[in-house]
Amino acid sequence: MTNSQWLEEEFARGGRENWCMSCSCTTCGSFQMVELLTGNPVSGIDSYREAPSDMTWARADDVVEGLRNCGPETNAEAIIWMLYMLWQRWGDRVHAELFSPLGDTFAGDVLVGMRAHYARTTERSRLHLLRQGVKTKVRLE
Repeated sequence: MTNSQWLEEEFARGGRENWCMSCSCTTCGSFQMVELLTGNPVSGIDSYREAPSDMTWARADDVVEGLRNCGPETNAEAIIWMLYMLWQRWGDRVHAELFSPLGDTFAGDVLVGMRAHYARTTERSRLHLLRQGVKTKVRLE
């Protein structure tokens, strides 16, 4: 990419145009964000679901490089959306191979917050399961 601020500029455009940046949106599928993530046009609800699976690793690398150049004025929700979708596509591989360069960037700070949120949520679920036990089916006779 010749413009290192390309992703930040696209996020700003998305804000001006009121793009949906909701993770796992079931209404519109956040199609503009999917197109931005994959670099490919999508159409139809099935395309929204399938498009991330067609994303290349090279495109993911470009997106992470774009995230590195996003500053604190960038919409954090857009960064969360991108990080989540990358993780959803490749799992922990992105943490090991792509996310480390985010380091001390704004996107890196957002990622740290996401990891902390995930740890808190996982711990709450674990404690709930300990208190409630495993649910069993009740047989009606």
